[in-house]
Amino acid sequence: MPVRQLADDPASSKFLWILNQVKNDTRKTEMKETTISIKNTTKGMLPRLPFLVIKEIKNTILGKKYELSIAFVTPAVSKRANTLYRKKNEPTDILSFSLEKNSGELMICLPRARAKAREFGMSYQNYLGFMFIHGMLHLKGYDHSSTMDKLEKKWCKRFNFTHPFL
Repeated sequence: MPVRQLADDPASSKFLWILNQVKNDTRKTEMKETTISIKNTTKGMLPRLPFLVIKEIKNTILGKKYELSIAFVTPAVSKRANTLYRKKNEPTDILSFSLEKNSGELMICLPRARAKAREFGMSYQNYLGFMFIHGMLHLKGYDHSSTMDKLEKKWCKRFNFTHPFL
């Protein structure tokens, strides 16, 4: 469940501290650009991301009217959400939450993404590009499969990112 809806879910009351962390973080960054909202709930700086490319990826994969929220979270927040929703007791690089037909949220843990980029022998920026494509395909309704792999490769090629399994 996305950061912005945790308070609405009684089953996730133990995660209310996430919302307090967001409210109390004076360094919180929020950028609204057409239908993309970006929130940094960490104490770190966001990487230099090609936000125009992210917008183009979003519009191509999800559509121009799709409302996408991107939340950058700490490993602790990622681990708790991953444990709650995927039953995996470890942080993950990205979680995708479809909210409605035309809205969803990507929860991204940058330290985990950096580690995965090293694991795959990829640049951090390249892995982040792949990760956005991967997460958006989940928002589109795809599960891990050969079909999703083909789509990831197609979109990675189109947007000049390397696919980690090539």
